Amino acid sequence: SPPSVRLYDVMAKETIREVHPNLWVADQQSAEVVGTDFDYTVNCTGELPLGVGSNHDNVTPTGSTGHAWEPPDLNEIVRCVVPALKKGETVLIYCKRGISRSTTAAAACLLSMGEASTLEDAVRQTRSHVRVPASQCVGGLKRWWDNQR
Repeated sequence: SPPSVRLYDVMAKETIREVHPNLWVADQQSAEVVGTDFDYTVNCTGELPLGVGSNHDNVTPTGSTGHAWEPPDLNEIVRCVVPALKKGETVLIYCKRGISRSTTAAAACLLSMGEASTLEDAVRQTRSHVRVPASQCVGGLKRWWDNQR
């Protein structure tokens, strides 16, 4: 875990959480506070400012709502995040509220690495304890997972 007092401050609000060793999800505001503490960040907001930290990627959902993932979007995230995790790097995936886009992107990474056996298990591992990800994000994750099998 990144050793940062700032990290613990935002963790208390459950706006950022570790969903798997070295894999974190967060809302945009928390990412702007602690994102530089991570080796690699993925901005899923589709909004400026793009990217937090020196090593980042920006992936905008291309689904019809502008909020929903399509399989190529999740492929791009998995292609970047999984190698970083395998190298032991800390990764932060964030979106506007830290509820849907970031959690379903993290779920795709868990599925890709074999750290979740089912889509439901991956969503359960990554979702907030108090909020459920939007159905359009989970639908995009389901289409991606169907293409992977």
